[in-house]
Amino acid sequence: MCKIKKCADLLVEAHRVPGKLITAWPEGMQPKTIEEGYKIAAEVDKALGLSLVGYKVVCTPRTRNTYNIEEPLFGRIYSKNVVNQASSTQRISDFNQPRFEPHYTFKMEKDLTEKI
Repeated sequence: MCKIKKCADLLVEAHRVPGKLITAWPEGMQPKTIEEGYKIAAEVDKALGLSLVGYKVVCTPRTRNTYNIEEPLFGRIYSKNVVNQASSTQRISDFNQPRFEPHYTFKMEKDLTEKI
């Protein structure tokens, strides 16, 4: 089994076990590049059957310093995580490490055709 698949399986298992946290990658399993990380995320999406609705871009000074990067990172946004109403109730027990993280969102008129 390839490293990408093993990493994805580890994350899927943690997702399916309430309260399970991964505090560090097992020896030799840590992704070496951003591209490997994105490939692992794509495998997790497939395994969990998540419905992708968009992306978020992260490039704060804190993120750049923490991860020693110079370019923005993107994260996936799933339909199950989007609340499209003015008022909503969420159960804190549904989350491993709950945070309040507001985002500005917009919908593009058409899909981007070039690789980003």
